[in-house]
Amino acid sequence: MHLGGEEVPCPAGSFIFIPVGVPHGFRVGDVPSRKLNFYFPASMTGYFDDLASALGRTDVTEDDLARIAQTHAMEIVGPPSASTT
Repeated sequence: MHLGGEEVPCPAGSFIFIPVGVPHGFRVGDVPSRKLNFYFPASMTGYFDDLASALGRTDVTEDDLARIAQTHAMEIVGPPSASTT
């Protein structure tokens, strides 16, 4: 997990709290994993609905994805963290 400028390892059973406004991201490692997200309030569901719809198209661009994020008051801060493998 990349959280507020730090890499935070998250082994099985980890719990991470991300306060509102803290830049964050994650990458999936070599070991298959699952994660469960809770959003309070549940406003992120609209973002994920719009994102899924866009990613179902073949003509989606980075600008399209940035507009979706902006619509939902998100700022894309990338690139994602590099793989350690």
